[in-house]
Amino acid sequence: MRIVMLAGNDWLDDSRIIREAESLARHGHAVYVLCAGRVAEASSEHRAGVTYHRVPMGQPSLPVKARAVRVHFAIVLLGASSVRGVITTIPAVLASILSLAVAALMCCVAPIERVLGRLVKRLTVWPRRLFRYLAQPFVHLDGLAARYLDTIVQLKPEVVHAHDAVTLSAGVLAARKVRCRFVYDSHELETRTRYQGINRWTTYWVARYEKILSRRANAVVTVSDSIAGWLAREYGIERPVVLFNAPAGRSPVLTPAPPGEQLRTKLGLSADTPLVVHVGWVTVERGLDLCVRALAELPAVHFAMVGPRHADTETAVLQTAHELELEDRVHLVDPVPHDEVMRFISSADCSVIAIQNTSLNNNFCFPNKLLDSVLAGLPVAVSNLVELRCFVLEHQVGVVMDESDPRSIAAAIKTLLGQREQYRPSAVKVSEIERRYGWAAQEQKLLRLYRTLVPSGEEPWIF
Repeated sequence: MRIVMLAGNDWLDDSRIIREAESLARHGHAVYVLCAGRVAEASSEHRAGVTYHRVPMGQPSLPVKARAVRVHFAIVLLGASSVRGVITTIPAVLASILSLAVAALMCCVAPIERVLGRLVKRLTVWPRRLFRYLAQPFVHLDGLAARYLDTIVQLKPEVVHAHDAVTLSAGVLAARKVRCRFVYDSHELETRTRYQGINRWTTYWVARYEKILSRRANAVVTVSDSIAGWLAREYGIERPVVLFNAPAGRSPVLTPAPPGEQLRTKLGLSADTPLVVHVGWVTVERGLDLCVRALAELPAVHFAMVGPRHADTETAVLQTAHELELEDRVHLVDPVPHDEVMRFISSADCSVIAIQNTSLNNNFCFPNKLLDSVLAGLPVAVSNLVELRCFVLEHQVGVVMDESDPRSIAAAIKTLLGQREQYRPSAVKVSEIERRYGWAAQEQKLLRLYRTLVPSGEEPWIF
């Protein structure tokens, strides 16, 4: 089967896409991944049976903008599939026309600015801001479709697999054009996520796109039971298939780890130095500044953050460490390849997951770092969030804390360090968790799903 996966970021940044693509390729499928590359020109790379195409994401040209607008109206009209759909589509169409009218006005404003200079530029600040506000949905939701559609059609897929809402419009319109199956892979609870820089007008359109287009998918996939239930109830669709975010390799607790540098040796810490690790992006809503503050109540404990970093969050974390005179116990460590994470962090004493309960998406999350940590043999201190709490209490591999209180975070870490034998996952427990949650189990669910997509002798078309 020829499969085209669509990513809204660079494939190297998303271990879930890599795992799914390589699993399908290993089982005989031809897999292509289109991603938003940090490149000046289009490029391709072949790895583990998967072909990755990077598409440049520079400033969109006028033809790209025009195509994004056409994509937007195509999606709006798809919503008019019933009498009720027509009624709800009319205001959406009118709102879209308003946005386009403002965009057209801005096309006229730009040359005027060049002629009249700074005075007019000052006078046109507010309409330019209004234009950016109203145009954001076209850029966010349709920009990739404008760039990806031709390539998808040229690849002639039998299945288009769209990851995240930003690729939904590209996936659905391409599937309609080549008459193939369509899969929506929801990595987040998109309409209940607090994305930085996304305005309310765009949030409205994210919800509308997802409602319209998820109903046109042959299958929906997501990352947790809570999100699966929400999507099924909210959109009236069949309950999505849950593929947990699990590492692809075997646990180092169960198999000898390959040679390589580990976190403790990289930091130059002795075996008896208490070491707490956080895995994944150093970014907002991870509670990392609160974890640093917790160190004030944990003498001699070191805290390492392993993963890519957003500059503002990194600065804030280092500033907090400086204020509390904890710089020598706070470590920022560059990310390691996805398939090396478990081995690398396994020398720590415990892991902390302090994701803040600022949205329903966060409350329902089942992040990579959870299984990365537990399958590495580390007990975990987790936020009091639905999926994290249920997992830890069911398997008894850690403690639940108040993620908003540094004292609670400190108490949780102190408990794990003081009762290591009680909370550190045993080989038996790791084996049990790996059988249920490990990538081998998730891969089988993915393969079963794909076997149902194009039954023998059936036209692969549902629209």
